[in-house]
Order: sequence, then C-alpha cells, then structure tokens
Amino acid sequence: MKGRCHASISGHKRRFGSNAAEPVKPADARTKLKLISVRRNAIVHEADMDPLTNAKAPISRDECNDVTDFLLNCGNAIGRLVA
Repeated sequence: MKGRCHASISGHKRRFGSNAAEPVKPADARTKLKLISVRRNAIVHEADMDPLTNAKAPISRDECNDVTDFLLNCGNAIGRLVA
C-alpha cells in the first residue's frame, strides 16, 4: 500500500463526529473506517513517512478529534444494537 498510505481522512465533506446533523450512510462509514485503518497502518508499519519524499505526514488536532469522535460514536452505536 505504499502509494495509498497517506489517504486523507479529514477531506470528507460530511462531519462524522459527535456534531453530525444527520445519520451517516453505511457506505460513508465504511469509507471513513477504511481511511482510518490505512492511516493507522501507515503510522504503525511505516513510521507515518511518505515513501516518496521521506517526510512525515502531517496530522492535526482537529483530525485526531474527528477520528476519535467517529470511532466512539461507532462503538456506541454497535453497543446499542447488541444491547
């Protein structure tokens, strides 16, 4: 996945965090989860370095907050479904 390891997870037009105004479509949630896992794998397995430029990929506090809010909301939704 060398060419795709730095996919943007903050480039979505819809907000996935706790302030979402409407439910997230299943396809959008799958895309967001895939992008989160690609970025996570880049951080863990490739030291979050771009293989072409050897520069560290930037990540903002807002992006981190968005991802953690989204994952928390996913977990809470799954918990409500199985409870």
